[in-house]
Amino acid sequence: QTIWTQCLPIIVRGTSDRFQMPWTPESFIQHFGSDKCKLVNCQDKSKHLSTLRDFFHLFSDAPDAVMPSLMLKDWPPTEHFRTVYSTLYDDFQKALPVPDYTESDGVFNIASHFLSNGVAPDLGPTLYVALPDKSLHRTTRLHLDATDAINILLHASPGPDGELGGTLWHIFSPEDSSSIRKFLTNGGYHCDHGDPIHSHNI
Repeated sequence: QTIWTQCLPIIVRGTSDRFQMPWTPESFIQHFGSDKCKLVNCQDKSKHLSTLRDFFHLFSDAPDAVMPSLMLKDWPPTEHFRTVYSTLYDDFQKALPVPDYTESDGVFNIASHFLSNGVAPDLGPTLYVALPDKSLHRTTRLHLDATDAINILLHASPGPDGELGGTLWHIFSPEDSSSIRKFLTNGGYHCDHGDPIHSHNI
């Protein structure tokens, strides 16, 4: 609780070993391939209609090919994850670290104390799946989470040379928000109107 109240990020290693279901492109193709989805181009934010089968096939069809970085963001977009993918939802809940805080019924998870006839928030999970961005080196733009969040890397395809895949998160303290806004504005990185963080342009 001491770390949690200080808004410090917590890194937990070996979490993927707790999952029993295969969270791989092949598994999504086999079980949910016909599901329609909307993909976001990480470079220009344009959107494209596709299916999970066609999207996940891109991870193995040509790993060294030059193609736009497409992302499946906040999936599923409208329905609850537990409704659409109930088996994956159960697997996710059982594997969560610090369950008293992170599970949907965790004793320290404030959402678990909502009245049964109230409107509780959707705690997810949601999927973020992206092809590597070989030009801009990022697939998720700078943003501000309104609540505590947990991110788990469940799959990373190897690179074209067979090197181990992975991801890199840049996490900033809430107290740094003003300094980040000032840096982006004064440094010329944000020239549009509006908030440099909430604009999702960086």
